Amino acid sequence: MQLHEIVRINENGLVANAVSFELMDDPDKNLRLCQGFVFNYDPDPRQLKTSTIGVLDALRRSFHSPSEPNVHLMVQDYGKGKSHFALAIANFFQKPFDSAEVQGVLEQVAYATNQGSLLEGLTPTKNAAGI
Repeated sequence: MQLHEIVRINENGLVANAVSFELMDDPDKNLRLCQGFVFNYDPDPRQLKTSTIGVLDALRRSFHSPSEPNVHLMVQDYGKGKSHFALAIANFFQKPFDSAEVQGVLEQVAYATNQGSLLEGLTPTKNAAGI
């Protein structure tokens, strides 16, 4: 088996040395950053809070429920992708469901979860609520 048979390079995505919300003002870079964020996921329910997929799901739940915690803290070393993640989720919650940015985020979620149930929870919620 060859490496190219099991690995796909995301040619649309952009991984930048430094990411800030100011990049949302550059439509091309913003879209490519949304398409290029690499979510992590552990299907073990005890580990869900430690993954970016779990954080996105917690944000979604707190957005729609007055009883869910609505303060979230992420701590990680310098250069680990916190700002890139913030830009991706800001686009996810700000843009319409059919925007290229939201579709790029959802595509990356699908890759991380292997089309798992969390993707199913994010897609109709985002689409129906118009968020």
